[in-house]
Amino acid sequence: YFLWYIIFLPFYLPQSSLLARPRLGIAAATLWILTQALWLQQGFNLEFLGLSTFVPGLWLASLAFFAVNVWILGIIVADIGSLNGAGTEVRRKER
Repeated sequence: YFLWYIIFLPFYLPQSSLLARPRLGIAAATLWILTQALWLQQGFNLEFLGLSTFVPGLWLASLAFFAVNVWILGIIVADIGSLNGAGTEVRRKER
């Protein structure tokens, strides 16, 4: 559900800034776990306890979880983009 992309971590992590900068990695992991736990807690209240948690609980938890995921994805994209100068040059064919 949340973890389908874990299979890509062994390819990414050795060159990642998340390992090169431990404070960044710990902050990213901590925020991801906290926002996921918040979202799951709201979902549990809705699904199992029958409480109406859509607004503001589930909606705000979803926004927070989405924001943290976008932030982490931005770090990953920046790391991959910096490998071998990918995306920095456009080569043109000479005729």
